Amino acid sequence: MPNAQLDVASYRVGILCALSHERAAVEAALDEEHEWPKDYNEDDGNVYSFGKIGEHNVVIASLPEVRLLVGIGGGVPSKQHDIRLGDVVFSQPSGDHGGVIYALSALKARHGNPKRSKVGEHLAKITEELSERYGYQGAENDDLFPPDYAHVAGSEPCHNTNPFRRCDIKRHIKREVRSNPGSPRLHYGNIASGDEVIKNGLERDRIASGLGALCFEMEAAGLEDSFPCLVVRGICDYSDSHKNKDWQRYAAATAAAFAREFLSFVRVQTADDPTSKQRGQAHFGHVFNFGTS
Repeated sequence: MPNAQLDVASYRVGILCALSHERAAVEAALDEEHEWPKDYNEDDGNVYSFGKIGEHNVVIASLPEVRLLVGIGGGVPSKQHDIRLGDVVFSQPSGDHGGVIYALSALKARHGNPKRSKVGEHLAKITEELSERYGYQGAENDDLFPPDYAHVAGSEPCHNTNPFRRCDIKRHIKREVRSNPGSPRLHYGNIASGDEVIKNGLERDRIASGLGALCFEMEAAGLEDSFPCLVVRGICDYSDSHKNKDWQRYAAATAAAFAREFLSFVRVQTADDPTSKQRGQAHFGHVFNFGTS
């Protein structure tokens, strides 16, 4: 008798398995195995099996081996960490996950040698696919002010190139000119995640100093416990009152470019690979929740 083939709506029970042997045990417990639903053709990166236990139609799902949360964030510049707009911060992995740690080490080594890094190629492809708005915005528009110098309320972005700016450009923090300012740098460390946007330099430094954070973002906090992942953030502002959206597209592009570079070092594993037992045992990044009160 051929296996049944139902539609997606027929499955009301889902079972999640992190490890391959956990999945095998649940599959063995099925009373019936079903064919892939005839009305489901999406590829979301998970692995599914379908069947029946008692009177329940069941879908079994295995989560991906490597999970990346890629996007933009607010940087925490300091004397120790020369973070500029467009740079990228990777959360520092913890736990026993050799594949991710190896890939990060390889990424560090390659990015330390500009002749070997392909990030520039990836950025060029992204800009070509989308638009020049995803390109580098220029060092003259990378504005860093002292943490206690607030943006003039209601004024335009305070770039050197903006004739309508009202902030005092003389208050700029002078930083060493990079030899290749259009080449983003890579940073590794803690990322602070919360449900409020940080728009105050003093508050930024206070929270960051307690957590040792290099970056702020808002998405990872809700995922860290249930869906641990490596967080990749392109820096689009300095988490102060001078923040604006001008660098967001470029920061998204640099994060995507480094994520692609990172994945080139991740070894592809099969379901029966003995090293896959590590899956689910590691937290892929140090992401800390923060509150502003």
